[in-house]
Amino acid sequence: MQADNIIVLDQGVIREAGNHEALLKQDGWYAHVYVEQQRAKKWIISWLCINIKSKYGCKEKIFSIFKFASKYRFLI
Repeated sequence: MQADNIIVLDQGVIREAGNHEALLKQDGWYAHVYVEQQRAKKWIISWLCINIKSKYGCKEKIFSIFKFASKYRFLI
């Protein structure tokens, strides 16, 4: 992550604050959501490999899609 400071709000109240590494160490809401997002990405990649590999023959194309999405801040 490239943010200097991340603030987690819950109904207008600051619940967590810090940089990416500090928030992961707090093991709060931010860490939970981050871990779940990483798991979802792995699941999506696995699903794409199963369903698209036979059509395109190269799972590197799948990873290039994720790189493109990440570069331009698309949510996957």
